[in-house]
Amino acid sequence: MARIFYTLILCMGFSLGNAQDASLGLNYEIINGEIEVNWQKPEAFKSHFFELQKLDDENKWSGIHFIRPKVDQELFSSTDHAPTDGINSFRIKMKTRYGEVKFSETIDVFFESLSFDLLVYPNPANAWLVINADKPNTTYTVNLIDRYGNTVLTGETDESSCVLETSQVIEGMYFIKVDGEGASFKKAIVINHR
Repeated sequence: MARIFYTLILCMGFSLGNAQDASLGLNYEIINGEIEVNWQKPEAFKSHFFELQKLDDENKWSGIHFIRPKVDQELFSSTDHAPTDGINSFRIKMKTRYGEVKFSETIDVFFESLSFDLLVYPNPANAWLVINADKPNTTYTVNLIDRYGNTVLTGETDESSCVLETSQVIEGMYFIKVDGEGASFKKAIVINHR
């Protein structure tokens, strides 16, 4: 059984007066109990590195991940693997090779961990795939996604169990993605008809 975190997202980003030097279009996604922050390369500022910063309990910004951009890289992402319950505030620190520093807008994410169990079997799957979740009265959307990001099969249920027929799916590696009430869970699975 895989243990995932059920999350509730209540807040969106906002700017902090003069603290913001550059707008990067920060956004986020919560997957498997982690917060992934995404942004775009600033047009007018040639950053030598990016640092995802998080506001700690003492109201101090601390770096949790450093990224050196590739020459032609336009999109970036970084993940907070240990979000805390409550508001998690993030910003991006940018620095040029000449030492000039700028900061992005701030984005706030409300995170609440409500654990529930999710079981996906059999793996590898042959003719069918069962997805069991122990969270009652929740509607789940289940997608089977190929390695190119295309949705191959989809299902929706408000029961604690969902069965996807995989007998007509081409053999290979896939991802099962389960979404329900603000939570998202991905797991790699294999389809093998032998």
